[in-house]
Amino acid sequence: MSPLEIINTPTSELLERASALKTYGMRFAQCHAQHAADNRFDLTYSFVEDATGRIVSLRLNIDPQESVPSVSEIFPCAFVFENEMHDLYGVHVTGISIDFQGGFYHVHYPQPMAQAPAQPAAKAKSAASEN
Repeated sequence: MSPLEIINTPTSELLERASALKTYGMRFAQCHAQHAADNRFDLTYSFVEDATGRIVSLRLNIDPQESVPSVSEIFPCAFVFENEMHDLYGVHVTGISIDFQGGFYHVHYPQPMAQAPAQPAAKAKSAASEN
């Protein structure tokens, strides 16, 4: 058994799988968003088995307009990470136990990380064409 396992997970199965991991004795470690191909997001929810150090991550690939259910009813500390995904990336998380309604972070403009970063090659081409 690998110490790190990443399981591609449909959004509809997130709560069921997170609950099963808790029943198995794993604790919630973190969740985060990152840009994926085709203007989508990858959401990674990681869980740790303290006795062995094994990490299981549930990976969701979502459309930016898709809603994701909160795991905070199963793992209360998840509310911090889920508010962060909402405020910085614009991920629609429903049912967060403590929902800051977009006020968790004080940012200069809403959802500053929602747009995918420009590709380095595109930046170089753009800069070259300006000269």
